[in-house]
Amino acid sequence: MKEVFISKEKINKHVNDLSEIINSLYKDEDIVMLCVLNGAFMFFSDLIRKIENEKLEIDFIKVKSYDSSTNTKTSNIDVNIDLKIDIKDKIVFIVEDIVASGDTINNVIKRLEIYNPKDIIPLRLVQNEDNYDFYFKDNLCTNYNGIIIDKSNFVAGYGLDNSEKDRHLEYIYVVK
Repeated sequence: MKEVFISKEKINKHVNDLSEIINSLYKDEDIVMLCVLNGAFMFFSDLIRKIENEKLEIDFIKVKSYDSSTNTKTSNIDVNIDLKIDIKDKIVFIVEDIVASGDTINNVIKRLEIYNPKDIIPLRLVQNEDNYDFYFKDNLCTNYNGIIIDKSNFVAGYGLDNSEKDRHLEYIYVVK
């Protein structure tokens, strides 16, 4: 077993906290939850099961900003948004695994804006300490922070990969 950096219990608390906010503020709204693949799949799965909204719709987008063979950020952000549902006038939650620089999420938001959603709300599992407060164009986005980590830590587990390994773990560890 790897050394636990963020426990299953801390992850569950974060998921529960976010779901309580969504359930209290957006219970009667038309909401869409977009899973950013691949890294957010476990976070997304746990979160959507706690959402109490009969109007909830889900979809998936594919984003790649890291080279999995070297665990390094690439200069090109590859975003594949092929939505199967209409997000016009709906509140869209982007469920993502990690925010390092904010470049990827800002790129996704810009691409989603053309569909005219009512609001775009990023939900992140973890984020680097330097990037815990974002300001988006025209205040379109509300911000819900993830679990704050030191920017020098490269983490894996619970959906986050270490060269495509360890996504299945129920906790997060620091890759040494």
